[in-house]
Amino acid sequence: MGHGDHWKAIESNLDLFVEEVLPRILQHGKAVGDAQVLAGLQAGARPRGAVVGLSYLDGALRFLALVGPKGDGGPAMDFKMAYPVCHEGIVTSLVIDRIEEDEDGLEGKVKAHFPGGSLLWFFDPYLYMSKSRYRLGRKAPVRLSALALGLSRIPPDGIQVTSGDILEMHRSRMRAEDPGVDVSAISSVSISLEGSALLLPVSGAEAEVVFEVEEVRELQCDGRPMFRLTGPIRRNEDGVVRLHVFVAPHALVGGAPSPGETLQGTIWLQGQLASEA
Repeated sequence: MGHGDHWKAIESNLDLFVEEVLPRILQHGKAVGDAQVLAGLQAGARPRGAVVGLSYLDGALRFLALVGPKGDGGPAMDFKMAYPVCHEGIVTSLVIDRIEEDEDGLEGKVKAHFPGGSLLWFFDPYLYMSKSRYRLGRKAPVRLSALALGLSRIPPDGIQVTSGDILEMHRSRMRAEDPGVDVSAISSVSISLEGSALLLPVSGAEAEVVFEVEEVRELQCDGRPMFRLTGPIRRNEDGVVRLHVFVAPHALVGGAPSPGETLQGTIWLQGQLASEA
């Protein structure tokens, strides 16, 4: 999934973003660090100048563009990429396993795991200038947050399973409790996800989540309404890991949720070393 899909999570009209928002980022963005990039990845590659991050907006959600030297070595600058940044996050302790960079080393994803063992991948929006600060195999405080690509409510009666092993196990249990029951009349079993806390990596830094909303905050992002939802994505003997999930109204089925409702959907997980955020 590319950054076009991530921008659509904030502005469904991608053409509008290219025509109006991107020029504002480049015109009014503030420099937030630079990094040397190489002319190539082959042996003996030479530095060809600094790539600079331009951060636009000052709120909980920000836009970041990377610009750098043109490949011809001239004085002009090239636009490299741009993406939304979830600036507000909740710090949790993770063990850093691996960094997977793109060809230029400007962006990539970080593989990590909770001290209890569950793995996750996250996108570090400032990887271009912070990757040397990661220490593989060691714990690090990471500020996690996410942009929702789509969220919906879990039905109050849960997920209806109409086939497979779960249904057969349910029928067997019903037969054990009442030998006279007609199990052929049992066509489904309801699986409740109410109050669940799940984070399941899917592809890259995208993940499927199930979480109970604990807090709803309304905010604006460049004139666009957004919600910041907060809830647990992991519970174990070590405690609870909570996440801020930013979502636009068009990516939220059924309107603004209320605390206590359980949501499911797809998110783009972001993380920053806490000292960098």
